[in-house]
Amino acid sequence: MPLTLPGRPELATALDAAIETLRSRDGDLTGTTERAVVARLMIYLDRELTRLPASPHLRLDMEYERSARSVKSFERPNPPTGARRRRKIVPDLVYHQRGTSVNHLAIEVKAAPCPRWQEEHDLAKLLLLTGRTQRIGMDARGRFHPFDPAGRPASEEIRRPRELGAYTYGVFLQLHRIDDPIAWI
Repeated sequence: MPLTLPGRPELATALDAAIETLRSRDGDLTGTTERAVVARLMIYLDRELTRLPASPHLRLDMEYERSARSVKSFERPNPPTGARRRRKIVPDLVYHQRGTSVNHLAIEVKAAPCPRWQEEHDLAKLLLLTGRTQRIGMDARGRFHPFDPAGRPASEEIRRPRELGAYTYGVFLQLHRIDDPIAWI
């Protein structure tokens, strides 16, 4: 029997409820470390997601770096030597079926206001993971940004590895924003 995955409306309802619970129970965490906020959000979101029909098969994990049995990563040259090395791609939260290539939702979270480059890094990562783009740029400091051949030069172009199954949805959460914290990718 094929796996039935929840759609964006069901996921949005679960996210909204989890964010509301986070703000009402743990609002004092806003502005602290991202990991502390993401860990609490994971508890509330997991509670909401287990109510969805696909819940027996899908799991919510924090900083999970696997795709099937492989590490989610890409090769890049090591600037001092030019030798190739692997760099992991690790979203804050993923809703997926462990041990398979079923990757349904990747979430990146910002718990406090941050510099624009940090937002671009997370957004570029989500664009790559969801397959909305097949390549992103990376600057000399190892920070991702949307690939723009006519704009800002990239010290390196990063392509999504073929073996990495694309996520159906990506979400960028800016939890410090009260009005509209969710951006769907």
